[in-house]
Amino acid sequence: MESQPIVSIIIPVYNTELYLDECLTSLVNQTLTNIEIICINDASTDNSLAKLKEWATKDKRINVIDSKENLRQGGARNLGIRAAKGLYLGFVDSDDFVANNMFSLLIDGSNSLTADIVIGNKIHTYSNNSKQSQEIVNIHNKRNNTIELKRDIVKNGCFMVTCIFKKSLFFDKSLFYPEKTTYEDTAISVPLFLCANSISVLEVEKPIYYYRNNNTSTTKSTNPKGFFNRTTSALAAVNKSKELGVYEQFKEEIAVFFHRNFYRNTLKYAFLKFDRFPAKEIRAVIKDYKPYKKEYKHNKYYQKDGLFYTMVEMVAKYPWTFGIVKKIYRRIKKW
Repeated sequence: MESQPIVSIIIPVYNTELYLDECLTSLVNQTLTNIEIICINDASTDNSLAKLKEWATKDKRINVIDSKENLRQGGARNLGIRAAKGLYLGFVDSDDFVANNMFSLLIDGSNSLTADIVIGNKIHTYSNNSKQSQEIVNIHNKRNNTIELKRDIVKNGCFMVTCIFKKSLFFDKSLFYPEKTTYEDTAISVPLFLCANSISVLEVEKPIYYYRNNNTSTTKSTNPKGFFNRTTSALAAVNKSKELGVYEQFKEEIAVFFHRNFYRNTLKYAFLKFDRFPAKEIRAVIKDYKPYKKEYKHNKYYQKDGLFYTMVEMVAKYPWTFGIVKKIYRRIKKW
């Protein structure tokens, strides 16, 4: 292996011993061989650390960092970022796996290593080893206009795990993940993409990243302790964008992002995911969002929130209606 890897692949690991073999097999067999694979054991309580050490003896490109403290996804990724030697960084969740040519394709799309970010435009969901799966296609078209591409990414989102990023972006802009929390991607993704000088979109016909629906990063939405971190992360993204001087140019797109993550998604998933509706917390979200909601109505992308969100606000005001309203909603959905 050359002295400097082209890509450092960072993998936070927490109690995923059942999936590690599949994940690491897909990485050590990459057609791009000049890589390093940084696995951060985030204070796992199962046999994940032992399995990681076993893999490290088989492949010298694997570097195992053992964190005695549980830092969650963001903190573990920060340890990997600071340890990385590669020109680019890639992020993989330890219970997912990737196509064996994923990083070759991304590097080939980097315009001779000049692009700050390369986006793989397809992700394939994968659940419980079932043959039934769903393909999600990002809507980012290949454009020469980086400004319009950035607007598109902020408005519609982007799967960070399908991308590679110049490592210098994180250090030059002091962009690191929030630690010991959930929804860490929300806090960092918008300022990260907006600070990039050049973004390349890779067009591929097949999925390059296989995302497990029941993975550790998706189950957090049903955890009341971590659920409302989504609002904190959304606000952090806005504040960081202002700090880095990229807010004014994209403020209407950022407002859409903020509205979706702070308000819409919070109300939606609180209603759909919880057996007991967290009325007190939702009332606080509605109250905190009021000043922003008035501003959002003057946004060129403004869309009315619709009957569903009016219904959730009503349930927050009258929590005893939760069971009744949820039954009615499910009945309507079946129609």
